[in-house]
Amino acid sequence: KELLRGKILCHASGALTAKEAFPDIEKYGGSGCSVHPLFAVSDKKLAYRELVDVFFAVEGTPACLRPMTEWLRSIGLHAQRMDGSKKRLYHAAAVVASNHVVALFAEAMDMLEACGFDEDAARAALAPLFLGNARHVAEAGPEKALTGPVERGDAATVEKHLAAFAEIGDEDDRALYRLLTKRLLRIAKEKHSERDFAAIEELVSQDV
Repeated sequence: KELLRGKILCHASGALTAKEAFPDIEKYGGSGCSVHPLFAVSDKKLAYRELVDVFFAVEGTPACLRPMTEWLRSIGLHAQRMDGSKKRLYHAAAVVASNHVVALFAEAMDMLEACGFDEDAARAALAPLFLGNARHVAEAGPEKALTGPVERGDAATVEKHLAAFAEIGDEDDRALYRLLTKRLLRIAKEKHSERDFAAIEELVSQDV
């Protein structure tokens, strides 16, 4: 326990708070800190090469927040302090932007395969659309990057999409499409306050 006095212990979990990891550390004169890279680590041995522009979320014992943040910034990294009470929401945001995007890409691949594409062709066909759109969103933000039928207020096309899911009996995909379209509507309304999106709202608000 004496070994902890004056020491800073860190962990890199996105879901676990410093308090949860080191509940008694302050009692022994030490500090606990969570330093989480907002990055999908798919290769534990090589991922460090891609951390140059990554944001690190820092939370924990007040005494260690400033030195840890300053140290990260001093070696050219981005560091954002945050409250440990927001850690669950923070990690959920990371999952939505990373893991859920994997699920969406898989859904799109399945849809193209249902149209006659094989798996490799589906992935290759979607890659330019996926990568280009991801770059536009990251660089310009959701509002400027938004395109497609919702952005145009094209209710007829949205209705066709919903009908396509109904034809193949895929209610899960249909429900997912409706939920995501509701979120797109919020962005579209901010981008085009003069447009009437009532018809699309009605379509995606239906329970069946």
